[in-house]
Amino acid sequence: MTFWWMWDPAGTVPVRRFRSEESLARSAPDTQVVRSADFTCPDQRRRATAVREDFLRVTGDPVQVALVEQRLWTLLVALRRAQPLRDALATAVPKAGRAALVAEP
Repeated sequence: MTFWWMWDPAGTVPVRRFRSEESLARSAPDTQVVRSADFTCPDQRRRATAVREDFLRVTGDPVQVALVEQRLWTLLVALRRAQPLRDALATAVPKAGRAALVAEP
């Protein structure tokens, strides 16, 4: 399996030089990078990988590429934030109102 990451396009640019993009991703704070390993649910990982591969096919106008990149970042962060909720719902005992209680925090 190929592991990937994405740097926040609106994030602060690092001041020091890095040998590779991978070393940049390893040294960046977790809030600035989304990694494929962040998705423990196979469905979420598949969705995140699919949208990232769609982005890699985008070419042309730099303004459009930047817009798609920002939207991709927003989507990947939303998917990552949904992961704990999906895990909690998957392990919760089915009761009336349980989903609301899990989603409340």
